[in-house]
Amino acid sequence: MHLSTLSLTDVRQFEERTFEFSPGFNLLIGENGHGKTTIIRALLAAMGGFNQTGLYPKLTDEDIRLNRKQAEVEA
Repeated sequence: MHLSTLSLTDVRQFEERTFEFSPGFNLLIGENGHGKTTIIRALLAAMGGFNQTGLYPKLTDEDIRLNRKQAEVEA
């Protein structure tokens, strides 16, 4: 399976953002607090990883952007 895009709407710091992935290895690089973990958690949610264990394993109501009613993740 190859995931080509991940679209986030009103998820944490991302008002509306689409990420594109290439086949093979993809690397997320960025400053602390710029959304790398949010992207990973959104990927887990989109791929059905809700039963994952660990710190913040899935998206929750706290991941909805401030002053918004819902968030959307599309893969």
